[in-house]
Order: sequence, then C-alpha cells, then structure tokens
Amino acid sequence: MTQRLNMSRPSILAALAALALSGCGKPGDQTSRTAPATSPQPTTAAVGGESGRAPIAGDASAKAMLQVLEGNAVALSQQALSRNVSGSVADFAREVVAAHHGAAAADAGKGGPGDADKIAAQAAKGRAQLQALSQEPDDSAYMNAYMATMVRSYSDALAVIDAELVPAAQQEATKRELQQARSRIAERLERAQALASARY
Repeated sequence: MTQRLNMSRPSILAALAALALSGCGKPGDQTSRTAPATSPQPTTAAVGGESGRAPIAGDASAKAMLQVLEGNAVALSQQALSRNVSGSVADFAREVVAAHHGAAAADAGKGGPGDADKIAAQAAKGRAQLQALSQEPDDSAYMNAYMATMVRSYSDALAVIDAELVPAAQQEATKRELQQARSRIAERLERAQALASARY
C-alpha cells in the first residue's frame, strides 16, 4: 500500500502543478492577477501642449508666449508677497520674481499673424489663477494654494515650451532664450513641488 502511494506521488504533484499553471494568464488576461495589462496600441499625445491647440509659429510668437508664461509666474508670486507669506514660501516667491526678472504678461507682444488669440488666452489663464488665489481666506490656506498653483503654472509652462515654443523658434538666439527659460522654470518647478508637499 505504501509503495503504491509513493509511486503515485509524482503523478499527483504533476497534476497539481498543471492546475496551478492553468490559473496564470498572459499579462492583461482576466485570469492574471499580478501582471499589468498591456495596451494593444500605443497612444499619441495631442499636439500643441496640454491644451491640444494648434501650435504657434515663428520667433515673435514664441517670445511673446514665453513672456506671458514667465509673467504669470511673477504675478502670482508678487501677489503672494503682498499677502505677507512667510518662511520658505516667501523665500520662494522672491526667488521667482528675481529668476524671471520681473517679467509681466501685459508687456508681451501679440506675436506673429494668427497667434494673438492664443497668447491672449494664456494671459487670461494667468489672470484667472490670480483671481482664484486671491479668494483664499487666511494665510495658511493661501500659502498652500499658492504653492499648488505654482506647481500647475510651471508644469503648464514647460508643456507649452516643449510642445509649441521650441518647435516654433527659427533663430538660434530665440532657441537659446527658450532653453535658458526652460532651465529656470524646471528648477523652480522642482522646488515648488517640494514646498507644495508640506502643509502650512
């Protein structure tokens, strides 16, 4: 009897192994509980930055849009300083104003033909952020909202620079200006993300 059980043990183990393997599907199958699903087809990002709008064209438009992007960040930070933010948040706000040399969206040109509306829309977006931020009732809520807004503003700026402004630039001087601005913005964004993770 013992010999018969021992002889059948490999068969039992093989059957159990086959049963276990039958429960493992390919990645994305319903029977697979561990492997992530794979997308059957790659997806393509929309052209024209986060808005999906048609990209702008030419150096004049690229420079005007950059002025608006940096001007929006400066306006938010100037408002923050007027609200007497303190500590690391105040240091960051002053750093933003200095980094962008006090840029103002109102000073931006209209850009090349056909791009004035796009540039104006970006400036209006900045004004809307400014207005929403001004509604925060107390200093603590304001500082949290300011840092969250700066993360969004800078993330938007990088998306627009990469998707629209760099491809639009034709002159080497404009390309250098955009790359320098991108470095400034990316550095401030990293700092904004770190500050936004804290609560004030």
